[in-house]
Amino acid sequence: MSTIRFVKPNRYRRAIGELDSQLTYGVHDTLVVRGIAEWVDQSPVTVAAISEPVLAIPQTEPHRKPRRSFKESQE
Repeated sequence: MSTIRFVKPNRYRRAIGELDSQLTYGVHDTLVVRGIAEWVDQSPVTVAAISEPVLAIPQTEPHRKPRRSFKESQE
């Protein structure tokens, strides 16, 4: 079962912010793709926590030479 929340005016005459779980999944998917609605997750809320911040290691790319040299020929 899927649930959506309308975020734009629509031809179903549903108010903005109204929830719907009656329409089929295909209709819900189409409305979300078109930006008329958004998915609503009604599963139990899970909270993710990070114990310590982790810094990303900066990756340095080795300097590369260009594949071709575009020098003007002097003939």
